[in-house]
Amino acid sequence: MMELVTVKDGSCTVYVEKNLIKQVVIHPQIQQVPGAPDHICGIMLYERTPVVFCRLGDSGGCTCGFILGLRDGTMIGVIGEPGAEDSGEPEKMMEVMPGIWEKKCDTIE
Repeated sequence: MMELVTVKDGSCTVYVEKNLIKQVVIHPQIQQVPGAPDHICGIMLYERTPVVFCRLGDSGGCTCGFILGLRDGTMIGVIGEPGAEDSGEPEKMMEVMPGIWEKKCDTIE
């Protein structure tokens, strides 16, 4: 069972592995990158290291940033509103990015 933190960005809800969260930043000072793809919100310095922040939803806002320390030693940021702590079984979740999960949806055919 994974310990997760719910992050909501507009209509999108994702679940971040709690043990990977290095820092939660309120109103992060993220600098936009000209020409970056739509899912890239921008970059921010954290402990003198540039961190790329990704937009996983459609809110267009940036009130809270989650900096994740990934298993390979790199860092990535995601934006969104913090939610409740949760737990999830990996077989019921789908990893959309390292350390970031969505719940699988059952489809009826």
